[in-house]
Amino acid sequence: MHGLIRAYVKYSIQEEPLGKIAGNSSRVDIAIEDLGILVEVKYVHNPNDQARIFKDLSSDQELYIKWEPLKVLICLIYNSGDLRDPESMEKLSGTRMIRDKQFEMYVVIA
Repeated sequence: MHGLIRAYVKYSIQEEPLGKIAGNSSRVDIAIEDLGILVEVKYVHNPNDQARIFKDLSSDQELYIKWEPLKVLICLIYNSGDLRDPESMEKLSGTRMIRDKQFEMYVVIA
């Protein structure tokens, strides 16, 4: 994923630590600080992963908002053909406001 994005984006791309909430820490897969973009990649292992991915994306937003430059969050769900209802995940896309932090969230199923 890093290599693909680097071929098209001239900005610095890195994995970004997001801090801790309730003892849990996380890293986002790709951060493009100059553009305010975070990319989180989720891989689907089986149809039961839909609930896990939904829960992860919902709870991780508390970590994402700690990243000061955040303007856009892109969640790429890879191998989505194994989900029970992949299109329902796209409904998570839209403008989010969490603790006075507004950002756009795009869920891409692949």
